[in-house]
Amino acid sequence: MAKSHDRWATAEHHSRGVTDNGLSAALHTYYTRYFPAGVFIIMALTITGGYLLAGGGPVHWQRTLSLGAILVGFAGLVGGTIYERERLAPSAHLGSASNLLSLLEEEEGKALMRGINGKGTIEAEHLTVARAVAVQQRKKTASTLLGTPCFCFLFSSVGTPAGWFAVALVPAVLIITAVFIRDFRRQGRFLAITAE
Repeated sequence: MAKSHDRWATAEHHSRGVTDNGLSAALHTYYTRYFPAGVFIIMALTITGGYLLAGGGPVHWQRTLSLGAILVGFAGLVGGTIYERERLAPSAHLGSASNLLSLLEEEEGKALMRGINGKGTIEAEHLTVARAVAVQQRKKTASTLLGTPCFCFLFSSVGTPAGWFAVALVPAVLIITAVFIRDFRRQGRFLAITAE
């Protein structure tokens, strides 16, 4: 019992100051401004390049669009990494412990995650730790969401040697992305409900 109390006390100490300062807004800005602009610019440049390389002849649309999709995918991964460092990271203060769940036992962490996901209850004395864990998990989820849609562009390139097999992976990526979106919303809902 004393060890359990010590673990929770340590976790609560490291939970102080952990806050979500606008992760939703940062993610919204990325997907309503930067990502669409990047897709448009890269595809426009690729199509223009395809016309110029064709030299007045017929454009090989499958190769041109596949190249554009690959470029969008890679540019999205690089741009997402830069955006994560410059805009997303400052939107959450994660505290002195990068992973609060590691300070707790596995079952205690699972119980917290069930509560955060709305599938269980959290004791009032553990609410500070639960809120901090929710912020940390939400930041990780947001970081993942910056990259996962880029794989749809990479896999949708039918002109690549992987061909249609890669295209078949797109629904899997979309399902994984939907799961991350659901988790991000659940974590945000938990923080909103438990806000003081």
